[in-house]
Amino acid sequence: MSLVELMVVIVIAATLLALAVPVVRDDDSLNAAVREIANDAVTTRSRATTRWESVTFDVDPGAGAWRTLLADGTPIVDDNTDANGWRYLSDIGFDMLLQGVSGAQTDAVFLADGRVDQEAAIRVRKGDDAWEIRFHELSGRVTAVRLP
Repeated sequence: MSLVELMVVIVIAATLLALAVPVVRDDDSLNAAVREIANDAVTTRSRATTRWESVTFDVDPGAGAWRTLLADGTPIVDDNTDANGWRYLSDIGFDMLLQGVSGAQTDAVFLADGRVDQEAAIRVRKGDDAWEIRFHELSGRVTAVRLP
């Protein structure tokens, strides 16, 4: 293989890599958002069972935001939230939507035993890609499924 052929192969490989990297990053921001929301939901469930009181995972699809509310309505505020306890999709990545799912609540109230008072679900979408996060009524389990 001559030096010219080697240079052509390297240029083609670099071009293909340059095209692939933005796609990977774009997909990764959506995955990161889903992980953050699911993690916060599981933490909310854990807070309910630890404190032995109902704790709400409050979702505002219009604002693309979510937060944790204690039984008395007090929001949990930390370094990742604003003064009212809200976390925003826009802080994780751009062009993402938080949507409700038809026939399900968007807010999940975790009871002291870890179950949810009624089925809830939200959808996180970026372009053609979407994930659905479900809060299961009987078990209180939080699941995230990539939609086809």
